[in-house]
Order: sequence, then C-alpha cells, then structure tokens
Amino acid sequence: MTLAGFLLLFQATAVSPVCSAEIHEIIRSEVEQIRAGGYLIGNAWVASTSLLPRFYEARGFEPAWQDARRRDNFIKFLSEIGNEGLNPQDYHFTSLVALREEIRLNPHPEVRKLAHWDLLLTDSLMVLVNHLLVGKVDPLTLHPEWNFSRRNGYEDPLALIREGMETADIGPFLHRLLPTHPLYLRLKEALAEYRARAAEVNWGRVAEGETLRGGMSGKRVGQLAQRLAASGDFAGPLPEKPFFDHELTAAVKGFQRRHGLQADGVVGPRTLAELNVPDEERIDQLRVNMERMRWFLHDLPEDFLIVDIAGFRACLIQGGKMIWSAKVQVGRPFRETPSFRSQIDYLVVNPDWTLPPTIVAEDVVPAVLADSAYLEKNSISILDYQGRRIDPARVDWRRYRQAKFPYLLRQEPGPQNPLGRIKFIFPNPHAVFLHDTPSRYLFGKSERAFSSGCIRIERPFELAAFLLESPSAAGMRRLREALDSGKTKTIFLPRPMPIMLLYWTAQVGPDGEIIFKRDIYGRDSLLLQALDRKFALINGAWLSF
Repeated sequence: MTLAGFLLLFQATAVSPVCSAEIHEIIRSEVEQIRAGGYLIGNAWVASTSLLPRFYEARGFEPAWQDARRRDNFIKFLSEIGNEGLNPQDYHFTSLVALREEIRLNPHPEVRKLAHWDLLLTDSLMVLVNHLLVGKVDPLTLHPEWNFSRRNGYEDPLALIREGMETADIGPFLHRLLPTHPLYLRLKEALAEYRARAAEVNWGRVAEGETLRGGMSGKRVGQLAQRLAASGDFAGPLPEKPFFDHELTAAVKGFQRRHGLQADGVVGPRTLAELNVPDEERIDQLRVNMERMRWFLHDLPEDFLIVDIAGFRACLIQGGKMIWSAKVQVGRPFRETPSFRSQIDYLVVNPDWTLPPTIVAEDVVPAVLADSAYLEKNSISILDYQGRRIDPARVDWRRYRQAKFPYLLRQEPGPQNPLGRIKFIFPNPHAVFLHDTPSRYLFGKSERAFSSGCIRIERPFELAAFLLESPSAAGMRRLREALDSGKTKTIFLPRPMPIMLLYWTAQVGPDGEIIFKRDIYGRDSLLLQALDRKFALINGAWLSF
C-alpha cells in the first residue's frame, strides 16, 4: 500500500509524495527500540516488548491499522472497558484518542505520528486481549501457591492477534474473549447497578450508638431505613416518623444474609460496620472479584469440588450443576487456607494424623512445656523417621522452642483426633486436606475461620458417598461398616475428582442477589492496589498464554 493510500485511510488529506517504504522504515526502527524494552511513545510506555516486534517483523513492518472502521470500533470498545472493571488508561486510551484527533485535524500529519499511532493501537490490543483472557494481575505475584493454568486454548498469541486484525468490526472478536460464565455476567451487571445507584443517591451512614432492634424509633432508625432503601434492601416507603417495624426488621435480615452475617434482624456492631461500608468500596469489591474470575473461569472442568474459602462452604459440581453443598471451617487469619488446584485421589477412614511442622512448633512444643502429660492426654505418639517410638521423657523440649523438631508426632484414630473419622487426600505441598472434625459446634457460627489451614467439612460422609459414586443406601451402609470397624483404611476413588480452593468476597446468590463477604484474610486491598496500578510489561503473561 502507498503512503498516500495509508493517509487516506487515516482520513487525512494529501501530503507531499513520500515512498511507502518510509513508514515501514520508521516502524522498523521503533520496533528495534521497543524490543530493547522500556520504550516510550509520547506519554505511553509500550508493554508488548516481545510479541509486538514479532508481529511487525512477520508482516514486513507494514502498518496494521489501515482500516478506519476497525480503529474506531476498537477505540469505542476501549471506552467501555470500565464495564469489565478494567481501566481504559491501561490500554493507552487517552494517547490514542489524542493522536486520532491530531491526525484528523492536521492536513499534513507527520509520518512518524502515523507510525506511532499504529504501534500504540497494536500494543493496546495485545495488552487488552491478554487481560480479557487471563486477567490483568498475575495471581502468582500475590499468591505464590497459585497453580491454575494461565492457558486459554490459544497456543499462538500472534495467530489470535492476526485474527482480530482480519475483520473490520473488531468488536465481536473482542466480545468473544470476555468471560461468559453467568456468575461473571451477574457481577458485571451488579457493577453497573452499584455505579448507577452511587451516582443517583448518597447511601449515607447510620450513626454510631446503641444496638438497634425492633420496636425502637428515632433519628438513627430513620438513617437505617434510608441506608437500606439506598442499597435496594428496603422497598417500602420511608415513614415520616421512623419506627423499627416488621418491614424494617425483614430488610435488616435480608441485608445480613447478603453480607454473611447472622440474620437476626438486630443492628449490632458487625451489622453497623457493614452498613457503613461506602458504596465506592463495594464497587471496588465487585471489580476485584471480577478480576479473580478472569483468573480461573477459563479453566473449569466439567465436574469438580470447590471450596469457597471466604464463604465457608464447599460445593460439588457435576455437569455444570451443583449437586451437593455443605458448610466448612477454614484456616485462621494467621494460618490461611491457600488457594490452589489439585484432585482428590483417595479418602482414609478412621485416620491417624501426622502433625504438620508448623503446628508442632507453634502449638505442641509450647503445650508440652506447659503440661508434660499433654501428649498422653491427646493420644499423640513420638516416632523417628524409621517409625520407631520415642519416649517423650527423653526429648529435651526446651531445645525445640526455636530449633526444628527432629521427630514425627502422630495422633491415633479416635474421638480426640482433630481429623475426625474421615479425611480426603489431594496432592499438594501445603499439607492441606479436607476432613471430618470433632469440633462440630463451630459449624453453627456465621464465620468459620478456626482451623490451621485444612478444611473441616460439615457432612463428610455424604461427600464421601458422592465421590465413591455410591450415594445409595447400600453405598452409605458399606461406608458406615468401614467406619465402624475402627480400622484405618484407604479407599481410592473410582475417578479422581478435581478440587479448587478459591477465595472471593462477592458472589451471586440463588435468586441472583449479590452477596458480599468479609475479607477475612485481607486479600482484597492487595489485589485492588495491583488492579489499579499502572500496567507494566506483559512478556511473562504472554509466554504463559
């Protein structure tokens, strides 16, 4: 294509005759500098320092954005990317719009400006495609234990970019890359709803004070009604004389259910704190969880068990439908349950328990120093690594307040064993598994972060029956016989079951309502900072496509 033709396609007027090779040479020169890294075009840093050079070299440094319709459709898509919780500025939006206007208004635009616009458009597309497919933030930078695939079935990113360039209307190509899972789409709807609501009405605050409950009246009751009406939890008319009636109690209960609180209709400190979370924070909470979904929704198997860490629940999915669900207890904030993926290979009935080194160092050694009979009371034996028993009296426990404990501690099966009567094993380097628990009363709590990192299950025998593909009465009877034998027994699953331990703080309820959960591990703020940070190089992300 001649440069004159190129300029016409950029909607510019004729310029002095210049060989089309000039713009090719400018692009070639710029590409060589981009490959060296840290290259600035105007005020925009080029991020695709590896993929972009390969793209232009493969096409002989010919401009890629000659089609005006494709350019305009792409910039329009960028202008709406905030709907996905992303920032248009990560994709050079302001620079692209400014360059477009400068070229349109100048009858003799500089050839270098045209080359820069082409390069920025391409870099913007490459970064955007990467973010749509696997998220902006690399989860490994926040969670070293993360082991989900960052592949999307697109083995050749250059081929994918070329596909987008082959159509004038690039919008449908980009929309195809967006997550389509119903959970993501509902969070996206909620993001728009919360932004619109925040723009229309001030949510307000409920002033600090005594616990509010049914039958009360006064200014703070009026603030409560206004706050619940602003968030859509209270649909009734606001009374002239505020009174905490049955309708307001029902609204409080609904709000509490949507925020993982005990639904008692009473506004105590925890409920008041959730009521007074600013709408901007809820909007950010939705954005953060949409990003989390971009991390893993592309990698869902047909059947899997998922542990919702912040929601304290496990769900078994078969054929895309939930067939079983139960409460769980997860790790305490200082012993977090990690987020990773594995598969359950087998279960053990009447298990013994080899205590992890962290629990030995932080719990058992101090307990023995405080009570020399601690091991005997809890049926815990000391073994060397050849399986020989060690007399606790021969161990200098004071020595191991700081030093590594050189033996194994094993708790025998029985009513005191914290694993209960069954455990589910899936390979991982974190010594984390699912298991029964004698601490069943804790399932009555609304927040259940009580373990040392493992996941305690409310109804483990039902789960075992499903995983063994024998949920019938006969299958349950055989499982019960194995349990009643009192003997430790390993039972392999007919088919390994994928398991995903995931953390998110906003989800969709059964009726489509948005449920917000407390960020028990403080992960939201770190992810939000990374999501809002100016985007850097993407070489690593592209390599893991």
